[in-house]
Amino acid sequence: MTKTAEKTPAGMKGGVRRPRGPGGTWSFTIDMGLADAQRCALCKHRMWVGPERLEACPKCGGDLRETRERRQVVQGGYPTQGEAKLHRARALDKLGKGRYLAPERMTLAEYLRDRWLPGVERQDLRQTTLAGYRRNVREHLIGPRAKPFTLGAIELRKLTLASIREHYEMLGEPYPVERNGKLVHRPGLGIESRRRVHACLHKAMNDAMELGYLDVNPAWRAASNLKTEPRDLDAWTADELRQFFAATLGTSLYPLWHTLAMTGMRRGEACGLQWGDVDIEASTLNVRRSRVPVGGVVYEQTPKTRTTRIVDIDPDTVGVLKDLHEQQRKAHPVVQLDDSKNYLFTGEDGQPISPNRVSLAFSNAVAAAGLRHIPLHGLRHTHASLAIDAGVPISVVSARLGHANANVTLGVYTHQLRGSQAKAACTVADLVRKVAN
Repeated sequence: MTKTAEKTPAGMKGGVRRPRGPGGTWSFTIDMGLADAQRCALCKHRMWVGPERLEACPKCGGDLRETRERRQVVQGGYPTQGEAKLHRARALDKLGKGRYLAPERMTLAEYLRDRWLPGVERQDLRQTTLAGYRRNVREHLIGPRAKPFTLGAIELRKLTLASIREHYEMLGEPYPVERNGKLVHRPGLGIESRRRVHACLHKAMNDAMELGYLDVNPAWRAASNLKTEPRDLDAWTADELRQFFAATLGTSLYPLWHTLAMTGMRRGEACGLQWGDVDIEASTLNVRRSRVPVGGVVYEQTPKTRTTRIVDIDPDTVGVLKDLHEQQRKAHPVVQLDDSKNYLFTGEDGQPISPNRVSLAFSNAVAAAGLRHIPLHGLRHTHASLAIDAGVPISVVSARLGHANANVTLGVYTHQLRGSQAKAACTVADLVRKVAN
């Protein structure tokens, strides 16, 4: 064969194309015949119909009309002719059985913005969950329009573990976001925040697999290097909690602080309590709803595990709530046949108190009391820690906290349980010693 013949341009044979130029890869072609498509009435942009139809043109927002056009699919990236032939044969087999889905030439940004987000927004998800997805996609995965992230520009089917991990590393440093139409740099995300971004991307990639856009999830194990070091929980000792109660006794929010600390309820759950949820005779609270702030708006939703629960309360807490009820009746002397829909914890205007205001008020109260700072959620950890120290079974602690199961509680309070095990060992030894004597 002459040197001239060796440089013959790559051609097609049996549906398989030779590499074009140095470093090229083998590819194959499949003729799918007439296929469903959508074409924009304004810009004439065509999109092949995938698992879901679009409602508007992703390029110009124009109306889409249904059409059928001949479609040829080219898939490349194969290092050898044999691999290209093998994958072509598999694709033809799926095509013959009606199970072949042609690869979409869309970027990660296009998939997340135009396909995935509209899809999850039609699902029955919490407002907080949707808000988190939107924020993660727009601020942490796609980036601002004026300076989009490199990750978002990669074709969905060409995403790699390395490119995703590189993006997570980038998020650890200051990066641009859009605020009120302006480009500003925000501080880098901590490891926990980056793990939440990963959880969003991982779900989106799983959904892409279910829709047939991907064969494997490229985000799998992408966050395995984002490991957090275990740390002590923000919780008070019993003595510190007593000091806080003494310092805040008589203040308008003391009943709220007392209820949070003595039940382990979440902030939103306490803010969502109504008098119809209180059973003074049975000494119980019925946790039916949670008030959660999202983007300046407070939404009411079911508790985190989507189930209601009954929380027993001690006599002191019963007394605190009875006094609070009496105070509210005196403050609003208008005769009310039924106040069961009224909220326990309200502002001066009688409206349910804002959860964000509760957190700020707690920080100010802690500072005024001169105590070691813990966040408001620390009252929940304080309740659980004191209960575990007192020997309360972990299943009971889990039920009071409203965890999905006891394994969640075990994972959160592992450090606390180690101390309890030591106490248990000494307790058993004392019993044996007494018997022996």
